[in-house]
Amino acid sequence: MDNYSDNKKPVEPTNDATQNDEKLLEAKVAPDMVNNSTTALNSGAKAVEDPMQVAAPTIVTSSSPRNAPLTLLVQWLMYAFYGWTILALNYLIGSDIFHYLGGNATSSFDGVAIYAVTATLVLLAIAVTANLVYAKREPQQKSGAASAIMIIHALIFAILGIGSLIAAVFILVAYFVSPSADGKAAISGVTTALFSLVLYAMAFIRTINPIRFKWINKSYLYGMLALTSVFVILSVIGPVASQFKSKNDTLITDNLYTISAAINEKATADGNLPTSLSSLGLSSDAKTVIDKKLITYIPNSLSSSSQYDFYYELCAKFVSASSGFKSLSTNSQDANKAENYSSYPIFSEHPAGNYCYMITSNSGTLNAN
Repeated sequence: MDNYSDNKKPVEPTNDATQNDEKLLEAKVAPDMVNNSTTALNSGAKAVEDPMQVAAPTIVTSSSPRNAPLTLLVQWLMYAFYGWTILALNYLIGSDIFHYLGGNATSSFDGVAIYAVTATLVLLAIAVTANLVYAKREPQQKSGAASAIMIIHALIFAILGIGSLIAAVFILVAYFVSPSADGKAAISGVTTALFSLVLYAMAFIRTINPIRFKWINKSYLYGMLALTSVFVILSVIGPVASQFKSKNDTLITDNLYTISAAINEKATADGNLPTSLSSLGLSSDAKTVIDKKLITYIPNSLSSSSQYDFYYELCAKFVSASSGFKSLSTNSQDANKAENYSSYPIFSEHPAGNYCYMITSNSGTLNAN
């Protein structure tokens, strides 16, 4: 029984066998754990690197100046001030052309020359500054808000250019239809309109700035500077100088009607012509003309057979002849002939030098003389 019991008793493994099995298990598991740890570390490293690689384009895009608010503002200012510059430049070109080519409207354009020069220089300075700033940020292909700003101003320039062409055609038609049209004035008007067409066409091309024309930015900038410089110089030595030279002419002609009306009113009230202009009690520019003695008053320059008619002269020395002035006949300045006097003289017309307006007034009041 004892032998049987001993034979059936389970055999426990020895300590040596157990240790061997544990070593084999560790040897098998250890490489897997190392591999898994290495894989996890590599995955973690990639996970750290991948967000940086994805975020990099986002950072570049957000810092791109293409549609930044400041860029859009400068773009709008550049287009707008180039447009205003062209408008002022049209007046400047018109004043120069009318001054040098002549015509009845010469003096009218001479009056705006100084203002056109000032406006053109100020507006062009702002436009050029905006252009230089925007050129550093301008994308070759515009999109979004930048594209919308470009399209709006391109349409404006295109419409104004077409309008200039239509104006040139209308001036030509009016010249051929009207029998009393001034040929020099028509040529001046057409030339001015064609210059305006060219300016708006240039602005349109600069605005859309085609990719194949990479030189358009600098070419337009230098072109505007050169063109403006030429017409500013022509204006300074032409209509601007003429305006300063003949400023007293303008002051006289602008106030002769006021002075004449005051003389007629006083003659009607007193029954006689005033003895001097200072007794009229005028103010403002009319008083300036009288105080500076820019005109000479000659009362009763012709004896009247009528008890109600008065004759007098207003004389002045003009620096230059008025535009469209036609030479008078030799007898037109003869104060001894009643037919040379007029109740409604054209004060805006005069030759260069001394000239007298001979005026008659019917007061309706008995002539005291």
